[in-house]
Amino acid sequence: LRLPLLGRGDRPLHLVPIDYVIDAAWHIGRRESSAGKTFHLIDPHPLTARAVFDGVAEHAHTEKPRGSIPGPIARAVLKTPGLARLGRGPLAFVDLLAHAVHYDQTNTPEALSGSRIVCPPLVDYLGTLVQHVLDVSKPGEPVARPSSDDILDPLA
Repeated sequence: LRLPLLGRGDRPLHLVPIDYVIDAAWHIGRRESSAGKTFHLIDPHPLTARAVFDGVAEHAHTEKPRGSIPGPIARAVLKTPGLARLGRGPLAFVDLLAHAVHYDQTNTPEALSGSRIVCPPLVDYLGTLVQHVLDVSKPGEPVARPSSDDILDPLA
């Protein structure tokens, strides 16, 4: 079933892997020069929402979104009785896709300089994310979860 994209899909969708956030936050937080500054941990080259959804469809071997529904119409549909109770999350997502957001990462590159910590491009790990979602959404199949022995504790 090909569904339309909510909104035009031309806004950047800021997605970053959690391991980048953890490594960068740990590194930045340990620097005395970071005190009193703000750091945005973002993908410096985010894909548009349409490119992300197209990539997800490609990796999931499903149809790419066809066309789009303008944001105001999508909001109205998601607020209709019956759909309203399902639409709280999607309604917030419509707003996310409709507004261009600029994150000021001025302090971040300097704070991470000299480290090997960089945000990988989404295309490098999107297939892994999609495969994980496909694996955990298969009905009746247990998901292999790491034991606590498999997780490296940097404080131990």
